Amino acid sequence: MEVIAKIKIGESRKMMNTEEKLIQELIKLKLICEKLQYEEKCGSVFFNPASDEELDEWENENKIVLPNIYKELLKQTNGWSILGGLANFASLKHIVIDYEHLPKGYVLIGDMIGNGTLICFCKVSGDIKKFHEGEINNFSDLSMIIDYLLNQAEEIASENDCDISEYITKKNVKSEIDLAVKKKMIEFLEKKVKEGTATDKQKKLLAKMM
Repeated sequence: MEVIAKIKIGESRKMMNTEEKLIQELIKLKLICEKLQYEEKCGSVFFNPASDEELDEWENENKIVLPNIYKELLKQTNGWSILGGLANFASLKHIVIDYEHLPKGYVLIGDMIGNGTLICFCKVSGDIKKFHEGEINNFSDLSMIIDYLLNQAEEIASENDCDISEYITKKNVKSEIDLAVKKKMIEFLEKKVKEGTATDKQKKLLAKMM
């Protein structure tokens, strides 16, 4: 039993680390896009962030749980057209649940320009996938998509002599990342307390962070 418990804790930490990394990359990508937009090098469109209440309302109304990392994206901007339309992520009201060109059980949340790739997620598992030429790509998730977009944004900035590092520093990205990571940690600890599986150390850490 102790071994199983350790494995579960390890899996939880791995999942949290993955989400934290994606949150950091999302914030960095958004800031680079803002800089490129400001200098008129490459356009991106941002919207007001979605609130927790709006996310809960959508999930309750549609009886579907949104993937955590997609919710984090919506909390940054509720809908997003990135790098001149290279990729588009749907706002809550533009999510398509039963899109005719997707396999049954998948929800459309975006697309990537150039090769007809659709971004979707599985209703059952919550896994985010790319759908291209009639097939679900099982080796791609939102982390790979964000990595690709981040690389593209950095290349565009470099080609246009756009100093993104100075801009990110001025925007105090570390503060934004720290707040986002802290929020995820609090949510994780609160869940553990609610489930009755939190250790004394986790309870003390939660109390300290609140």
